[in-house]
Amino acid sequence: GDAETVDVGYVEDTAQTRILAKGETRTYDSLGRAYFVEYVQKYLSRNVEVPVDDIAFDRTGRIRAAQDSLLDSGRHMVERYIWDLLTANPVGMDQVSLLSDSHPNGPNGTNQSNILTADLGFPAYDAAQDLMRSLGRENGDPLDIAPTHLFVPPQLRRVALEIAGETRPIFVDDTGSEATTGVVAATNIPNVFQGEITVVISKYFPNPTDYLFMDLSRDSYRPWGAAFAIRPRGEVTTNMDSDAVRDRRVVPHIVEAQLATGPAHWFTVCGRLG
Repeated sequence: GDAETVDVGYVEDTAQTRILAKGETRTYDSLGRAYFVEYVQKYLSRNVEVPVDDIAFDRTGRIRAAQDSLLDSGRHMVERYIWDLLTANPVGMDQVSLLSDSHPNGPNGTNQSNILTADLGFPAYDAAQDLMRSLGRENGDPLDIAPTHLFVPPQLRRVALEIAGETRPIFVDDTGSEATTGVVAATNIPNVFQGEITVVISKYFPNPTDYLFMDLSRDSYRPWGAAFAIRPRGEVTTNMDSDAVRDRRVVPHIVEAQLATGPAHWFTVCGRLG
């Protein structure tokens, strides 16, 4: 259940000092802008009771393997919880959704977008690179952001690996021109994008056409934040005199975690959800 709330935030420090060129004028912010959001601290748990006799007479090791699998599931339990929150596109620190076309306080007071609408492919990859590299601070300076990772569902694995691969397919029409319709032949050419992006396959996307580009190159800027009160852990009771063991002849197993988590730096992610 929900335990308590935690205030988290960050300050976008836009203060800069440099020598202006002759005849150049420019205004630099002297104060940063603070953003804060309230995260709910959530307790997660899974409980299983295994009969004592099943454990005692587990000659094949089946029960022991199931125990180990359960105790290792804490990480997956937390991962699933975070992905469920992320793919719901929640409201972030700037009071709009994590993916939005109206992120405030861009250059000269403009709004900025981190939404992509095209199906995943080489054009969408180009669009992600252009979008993230174009994002700027309130004073007009670039944020110097570029995608380093591409997260996709299993259904987009082949397309994602083509984007990151050594070669890329080219489809041509009967005139020998690159085409998407009227294709009569195909070939492969060296992929100039190789090495730019790391592909991560996630089974937790709710829609098979969703995808997210992220810049995970900086420890201080991430699209998602998490603080653990209890890190994922698994426990098996060792008290053979407990009520569960003595009266019900079962051994309790529990996997638990407690964390506060939510959207953080929107400008480090772009893509399509829903």
